[in-house]
Amino acid sequence: GGDVIRGGPGSSEHNSLIRITSADALPQVRAVRIGRNKSLLVELPVDLRDVMVSAPEIVDAVVQSANRVHLIAKKVGQSNAFFFDASSEQILTLEITVEQDTAALDALLMRLLAGSNIKSEILNDTVILTGSVRTPADSNRASDIASRFIVATPEEDKRDKNKVVNMLGVEGEEQVML
Repeated sequence: GGDVIRGGPGSSEHNSLIRITSADALPQVRAVRIGRNKSLLVELPVDLRDVMVSAPEIVDAVVQSANRVHLIAKKVGQSNAFFFDASSEQILTLEITVEQDTAALDALLMRLLAGSNIKSEILNDTVILTGSVRTPADSNRASDIASRFIVATPEEDKRDKNKVVNMLGVEGEEQVML
């Protein structure tokens, strides 16, 4: 298939480029994830006549050239993008999920909690932490940092501990199910 630059299967990494080549069968349907306020470049092997986005308040399409389109994620939610060629045939459909981009939080946790292996996801304004840390104190620090990350605006400094689901394991400790 075409090159999709992202993490492996099951990865929560966001897409930044979809390149479909002339060797790829058309039409195609793909599911993609884009971080809020990030963009995805779509390159196609044919010239486009039209691009339609189902929820323009969530995703905006900006045509860069006849076969390159930037999709800009404006708001968390879901949308579709439909790409039509010069003969008005639908050649690509993208099922788009726009999520809060957690790359900055993951990098911060890695930097501040040395020896940890933490991955974060955001679901409905709740941060879910998975992976492992070295100590129970690091687990608590990770929750505290994540609770700061989801504060909508600095003026609303409401660190809601209920907005963090901590599923971190502590290395070397047996996992006890309660």
